[in-house]
Amino acid sequence: MIFKNLFIPFLLGVFCLTACNNGEGTSSGTEQAVCSNITPPPLAEQLDTLNIIIETSGSMKGFMPTQSRQTAFQQQVDDLLANAESDKETIRRLRLFTAQDIIRTIGYDRFQSMLRQGLARAGSSTPIPELLSQIASRYTGPGQVSVFISDFIYSPPNERDRDYISNDIRRALAPLQSKGLSVAVYGFTSEFQGIYYPAGSKGGGKASPLTNCCETDIPYYIWIIGTEPAVRRASDILIPKNASVSMQAGYNHTEPVYGVIPGSGRSGSWYLADAEGKTVFVDNTQELRRGEVSFTVGMNMEALPSQYTSKEYLAQHLQVQGRNGRAQVEDVMTARDFSENEKLNAKDRQLMECYTHLVRITVNSMDDRNSPVQLSISLPAQNPDWANAWTTDDDTNINETGARTFALNEILEGVRALYPAEREDVFSLDLSIRKAN
Repeated sequence: MIFKNLFIPFLLGVFCLTACNNGEGTSSGTEQAVCSNITPPPLAEQLDTLNIIIETSGSMKGFMPTQSRQTAFQQQVDDLLANAESDKETIRRLRLFTAQDIIRTIGYDRFQSMLRQGLARAGSSTPIPELLSQIASRYTGPGQVSVFISDFIYSPPNERDRDYISNDIRRALAPLQSKGLSVAVYGFTSEFQGIYYPAGSKGGGKASPLTNCCETDIPYYIWIIGTEPAVRRASDILIPKNASVSMQAGYNHTEPVYGVIPGSGRSGSWYLADAEGKTVFVDNTQELRRGEVSFTVGMNMEALPSQYTSKEYLAQHLQVQGRNGRAQVEDVMTARDFSENEKLNAKDRQLMECYTHLVRITVNSMDDRNSPVQLSISLPAQNPDWANAWTTDDDTNINETGARTFALNEILEGVRALYPAEREDVFSLDLSIRKAN
C-alpha cells in the first residue's frame, strides 16, 4: 500500500518532466546536436594571383579629379590596395590593370599616382559587357581572383539593345559558369566632381553629358570574381565590413542548420521530441486551433549569400506553408537581438552560439488532430531588395534622381541568371507538429 502511494506521485513527476518541460533539461543536448552539424563557409588558404582592374574611361574621371579634395572613391580604392599589399602570406602575386577599350597592365607607381593625384587622361568608353567578357575569358584562370572597379553605367550603342541588358551581361559572363566561378558585388557611393556621362533613359535617346557635376553622390561597384572559397577570402581581406550593399551569385546554397529553441520565445504547452529540434509535441491540440501555439526557430545562415540574410529580406520574403494546418511568420531577428529582448535560460543562451537568425512562427490551425502538421519554411531567390533603391530607368538628371545606376536591376539579374541555383529556393526547411500521446 505504501509502495502504491509513492508510485503514483513518481509517475506524475515523470509525466511533468516529459510533457511540461520548457527546455531547461534538453537544450544542452540540442546545442551539441546543432553546433556539431555546422560547417564553416569555405575559405581559400591562398590566392595565387589577385588582379585589380579599374575602369578609366571618361565616366570615371569625376571619381578621381585632379584639382579638388580627395573623394570617398579614392580613399576606398587606396584602402583596398593597401589591404591587398599587407597580406602577402595570402596574396602571393598582385597585378594592376586599367580598363578602357581593352584591359592593359599598369605599373604600381602609375596606378597609385592616377588614384591619388587624379585621372588626368581618361580613355574612350567601352560597353560594360565587353570589359566583363575580357575579364571572364582572360583573367579568371586557375588560382586567379579578379577585382573589377567601375561605375557600371552601361549605355548600349544601339538604343533598341536597352531591352536586352540582362542577356548582354549574362552572355559576357558565360565562361564563369563553365569554370565553376562565382561573383560578389559590393556597392558604394562617392563624391563626383567633373563631367557625368549619363546612360540616358529607357524611353528616349542618349543624353548629353552633364558638366560641373554632381551635387549628389554617385554609385560605384567592386566586383570580385573567382572560385567561391577565393572570392570569400578576397572579400574578407579587401572589403570593409561596412560595405553599403552586397550580393553574391554562384555560391552554394547550403541549407542552414536549424532547430526550434526549446525554452524561449514561445507560447502554448508543447515540448520537443528530438534533440535537433525538428519535431514539436503539443499537449493540447485546441491551443493549435486557437492560434495559441508559437515557437522560435534558430537558423545558422553564415554560409548563405549576404543578400539573403538581411532581416529586411527575410521579413519580406520568408514563407511558411503547412499541410494539415496553417502557420505564419511573426518576426525575424538576429541572434543578438533575440538574446537582448528575450529572457533566456542558461542553456538556451548557450544555444544562441549556434545560430545567426531566429524566426518566430505561430501555428494558426490544425485540421486533423490525429495527423501531424507538416511545416515547410522556404526562402525564394530574387534580386536583392537594395537593388531597387539603387537603380533607375532615367539618369539624365542625376542630381534629382540621386545615387542610382541606370538599369542596375537588369545588370544584377544578368549575373544571377548564369546560375541555376538562383532560380530555385535558397532553402526549404521542414518541421513537424504532432499531438502528444
